[in-house]
Amino acid sequence: MSDRGRHRPYIDRVAAETARSESGPYQPCCNARVLFVRLAALMLASALMLQPAADWRTIPVDSYPSDARAQIGAASETATRRPNDAEAVGQLGLVLHAWEQYELAVTVYAEARRLAPTAVDWWALSGTLATRMGRHDDAAEYFGKATALAPSPLLALRHADALLDAGRLAEARAAYDLAVTMPDAEPAARYGLGRLAIVDGDMTTARTQFERAVALVPTFGAAHYALAQVHRKAGDLAAARASIARQQQCLNCWPMPADPYASRLAAVRDDARALLQRGLGLAGRAEDAKAIALHEDALVRDPALLQAHVNLITLYARTGNMAKAEEHYRAVTARGLQLAEAHRAFGLALLAVKEPARAEPILRLAVEANPQDAEALNALGLIQESSGRLAVAEGSYRRAVAANPRVRGLRFNLARILVAQGRLDDALAQLSLLALPDDAESVRYMHAAAALHVRKGDIATGRRLSEEALARARRYGLADVAAAIERDLEKLK
Repeated sequence: MSDRGRHRPYIDRVAAETARSESGPYQPCCNARVLFVRLAALMLASALMLQPAADWRTIPVDSYPSDARAQIGAASETATRRPNDAEAVGQLGLVLHAWEQYELAVTVYAEARRLAPTAVDWWALSGTLATRMGRHDDAAEYFGKATALAPSPLLALRHADALLDAGRLAEARAAYDLAVTMPDAEPAARYGLGRLAIVDGDMTTARTQFERAVALVPTFGAAHYALAQVHRKAGDLAAARASIARQQQCLNCWPMPADPYASRLAAVRDDARALLQRGLGLAGRAEDAKAIALHEDALVRDPALLQAHVNLITLYARTGNMAKAEEHYRAVTARGLQLAEAHRAFGLALLAVKEPARAEPILRLAVEANPQDAEALNALGLIQESSGRLAVAEGSYRRAVAANPRVRGLRFNLARILVAQGRLDDALAQLSLLALPDDAESVRYMHAAAALHVRKGDIATGRRLSEEALARARRYGLADVAAAIERDLEKLK
């Protein structure tokens, strides 16, 4: 019996897994819980053009719009009544800071620091404001004082970052050396030390620091990007591409300790857009009930805030309340604005609750409004595939890959549909692009490629790829996957 015939049961089972997959096709937004679509962060610009007052006690509150006037007026009145109370004066600075009245806030924070020179909050908030204004020397002074008063991983990092941004490199190195001894600060501190090494032209040290940073936090996007630059300068283009691919998986991931000062600042404003912004943050942490409440409150305050309706489509769908999701979808379509986002959110929600017949025309509207919507195209492909329209599904998957080639799961779906059509060489060509970067996600793709090689009769290549997939599965702690690959390898002996 030929190798191919002898291994036929294994070939059939794993090839079927490749075509269908035990976990199903890649569905980044069509799971039982619809992923919340994090839209571009809304600017909380107050559009207030007030010029700094000569004295913080004479702020012309009446010149502000109503939302700002209520908060700033109340804080100003309290601080004027209690001018020797650092908490009252500092709270006025905090309100002015939140409403982007920065120069006034600088003056008020200075008064709060004078009244309570050992209160860390006013030093830390002054540093936050100085950083926002690009005054890095001032920020270094304020964060340095805060760190001396109440040492913490967060303040140590803020101090070091401000020194680096101010160009005070020797002081920055000493501050990062202190921060690196604190477990919660170590990943970001190593990134800072790597930046300093690059300034010194010491690429070996830079590489070591960045590698340690990503070893501690594998999702540290900025450190992956910095490591890619080091690899590129060394001429190692393959390693550079792998690091860039890792960076693209989580562009905004940054391992900073919790920041109570920024949280206090973020909680000040209660206007509609500020509530919406806080709701987005809660949604990103899957705190859906709280996120919904903030979005609904934002709509009470500003019924014209269409983005809140769009977000609520997904939020209500994630909680299983499709009636409310549809209510907000209809509210958006009635206005005739932001239709691409609304169609996309509601179409994906319908697919998640297994209503593909209703979802398909709505997803088509999403793609018509935004032909580069990779998630909507992928979802259409899933619907078309499930109804047996394989050639049409292939077209949707190809368009999804073209729209967002960085999401490897989209290309995996394209490979699957090619397998389903018997085009194994074409499928292998797609799977070969998914082996890098070397991470936990790549294990699935290498195992699938191994199965296809076995199906084609190339047992040696199939075994080699399976062994590499097994090594990766063990390296990334995927015990169940490793056990499955081991069982498959046993059948290839």
